[in-house]
Amino acid sequence: MKPAVPITVPIALLQMMFVVVGVLMTRFTLSASGHPAENVAWNPVSVFIRNHGYLLLLLPLTWSITALWMERETLPWPRALTIVSGVAPLTLLGFLFWHGAASPSTGKRFITTSS
Repeated sequence: MKPAVPITVPIALLQMMFVVVGVLMTRFTLSASGHPAENVAWNPVSVFIRNHGYLLLLLPLTWSITALWMERETLPWPRALTIVSGVAPLTLLGFLFWHGAASPSTGKRFITTSS
């Protein structure tokens, strides 16, 4: 018997919250580090998250559609597999945002010379 409220909804909301908080955290650390200074080698992951982080909201959308489709009555899809497949992207997003926010620049500074 299927539960009345699928576990998919809270996991998808948690994934969306991870994306929003992660993008805001990365944008804040980049701004606090002085982005867009031209003489600093910025971390490309941080810059991508800052400029296109909203695209990461497609991950919870596609996961929730796929998980709800797989949890239909006709398919033998266990609830534990839904939880594991929902927590795995959370872990990957956590590492991605940690990498983007913890090291916004590579530490290299370019010397600019005036001609």
